[in-house]
Amino acid sequence: MENKSLVNIIIVGVIALVVGYFVGASQGVSKNVVAEYEKKLDAVKKLFPEIQDLRNISGTVTSVNGDIVTLQADNSQHPLDNLPEVREVVVATSTIITKAIRMSQDEIREVTGLIQGSPVTIQDRQAKADISDIKEGDVLNISATKNIKTDVRFDAYSIYILPPRN
Repeated sequence: MENKSLVNIIIVGVIALVVGYFVGASQGVSKNVVAEYEKKLDAVKKLFPEIQDLRNISGTVTSVNGDIVTLQADNSQHPLDNLPEVREVVVATSTIITKAIRMSQDEIREVTGLIQGSPVTIQDRQAKADISDIKEGDVLNISATKNIKTDVRFDAYSIYILPPRN
């Protein structure tokens, strides 16, 4: 009986050693794979240097509440930086707000007719605006006077309301 118990203990021990070996070996492979990906990511980061100072952002308005405009930031130009996706923009009375207004085909012909032979095509004109002109779904370009790279909430120096997408 004691021999059977001893044999069972030896069998369980061998099985534990074999399982432990394979688990350990797979962890080693995982660490090598992770190290390889980290090395490749470092090489890619050298092609897209990290932004040190960010004073302009673009994004789509998700809400306007009083003097706070919340937007989903467009971070596509900086895919490797860990930037906030949602920003709260404080609009002060001193914030400069302008909007693009699509020109009609007649207006475009009139303006481009004044610039004979010019390769420039004009599609928009700008107009002064205020916070009441900003609506959910609008796309904004926002400037600040300080580095807002990691700020979720910041004061806007200027806001440009882009024309609706066609």
